[in-house]
Amino acid sequence: MPEQAVGAAPPGGGWAVAADVATVVLAVAAILLAGVCVLLALRFGRLLRVTRVEMKTTYRDEVRPLLDSLTATSRHAQAISGSLRSGVESLEASAAHVSDGARKTWSDLEERVNDLTALLAVIQKECEDLYLDTASALRTFRSVTQLLGAPKAEDPPEDVPVRSDADD
Repeated sequence: MPEQAVGAAPPGGGWAVAADVATVVLAVAAILLAGVCVLLALRFGRLLRVTRVEMKTTYRDEVRPLLDSLTATSRHAQAISGSLRSGVESLEASAAHVSDGARKTWSDLEERVNDLTALLAVIQKECEDLYLDTASALRTFRSVTQLLGAPKAEDPPEDVPVRSDADD
């Protein structure tokens, strides 16, 4: 191999040196980039661990009590709903009982009113019969007293009906 002089151009010219320098620069850049990626991966892993611990702490300290409170509230709401449902069913049964009682009472009242109406009709008929019998007896008494020569009593008014034995 021939010796090269200092300052002389290497074989292949200046482009080969530039290519070698660029290769070295790219290799160094790739190594630096790989190192940065490793550092970022380590930081990201640490960040994930810290975030996971913080999320567990937050869940344990804040979210879990909230979920427990919501669960307890849900149970209380179910108990209140059940109590309210039984109260409404009891009220419904009471209303049905009162309604049935009112219907029976109304029916009994209607029956008694019908009985009273029938009784009043009988009483009215008896009063009319008694009035007619009394008027007839009075007329008979007057006729007998006239026949026997007693002083003449006044005639009954014209508007008083007189019952005869043929009316029976």
